[in-house]
Amino acid sequence: MIVNRLQWFLEKNSLLNPNQSGFRKTFSTSDPIIKIKYEAEFAVETGNHTIAIMIDFTKAFDLLWIDGLLAKMMNLGIKGHNVKLD
Repeated sequence: MIVNRLQWFLEKNSLLNPNQSGFRKTFSTSDPIIKIKYEAEFAVETGNHTIAIMIDFTKAFDLLWIDGLLAKMMNLGIKGHNVKLD
């Protein structure tokens, strides 16, 4: 329920990066792959180059700064009984 409400709030208030595909309704993790394929083909056709940087965030949440996350949520207007900085 929390995830659904949070996703709704973020989408309603346009708080997500429009290029983010993961964890969003009507988007797929395949979308960025399709986009970079299109960009690369367009670059080849126009005599340009495409550079891609891939980052593996597999363990990203192991190092999550909880207080920073809560402060960002409060700055975005996400508040309630479960969002407290103690």
